[in-house]
Amino acid sequence: MCHQNFDFQSNQNQQFRRSKSSKFRLEEQYRAWRMNIGYILHPNIEMHDKIRIADVGKGTAIWLRDLSEILSQTCQLHGFDISDTTFPSRAAIPANITLYEHNLLDAVPEEFIGKDDVVNARLMIVALSFNQWEPAVRTLITLLRKNSKIQVNQTC
Repeated sequence: MCHQNFDFQSNQNQQFRRSKSSKFRLEEQYRAWRMNIGYILHPNIEMHDKIRIADVGKGTAIWLRDLSEILSQTCQLHGFDISDTTFPSRAAIPANITLYEHNLLDAVPEEFIGKDDVVNARLMIVALSFNQWEPAVRTLITLLRKNSKIQVNQTC
């Protein structure tokens, strides 16, 4: 199943709201970020045919879609976002990408705990207040397998 809901209503303090018109802005921010940084997945992160990667705050899933083009289709890619407003349709994403509506500040469903080789979080600085960073980072760590990596980039 492409879209699943995990207690979106619990986030009453979201600093900004998304709309369908946000898609263009999010994808342009991503393109600027990618041009600036020069890679999708940090070169020090080893890729393999069974890698499992989470993208937190995934917006339109553009990062996951780009990543899917350079990885084997046997890799599992999943994205989490507080709102499904900017999710692409199931037909618009590769079969190895699954998207979930989930608040980063809420407990992670058991099925995701300790499963990922890499967790990506980009531009979360615009979504989180100062006191939300610690619980957010704890959530990112919860997703990771032992000896895994977090890729965080807060600049564009």
